[in-house]
Amino acid sequence: MSDVPLASLRSPSALDTLPDHLLVICHGLWGNPSHTAYLATKIKEKHPNLLVLNTKSNHGQHTYDGIDWGAKRVVEEVINSHHQCMAQIFINTRLSQSRDQSGDRTV
Repeated sequence: MSDVPLASLRSPSALDTLPDHLLVICHGLWGNPSHTAYLATKIKEKHPNLLVLNTKSNHGQHTYDGIDWGAKRVVEEVINSHHQCMAQIFINTRLSQSRDQSGDRTV
């Protein structure tokens, strides 16, 4: 999921400040996500507005499945991560709008 603070996504205008790019990091054969964690951390530090996904779906015995199965798992992970992020943005935006319309104080 993105590293955009959820508190900053409480208004529709926050959608304009979301990153435009996603960087997907995948480790190699016999690898695991901890091998690329340092790289992901440094990239996030240098480019805080970039969404960085250090994939976790291909590790251990999954690295022997071949590039086709590995790519399928990575694509599913990217889609799931994107849907979770967008669902949270939608929920926060809708809650904020409904409170504005009812006259209550927005959070």
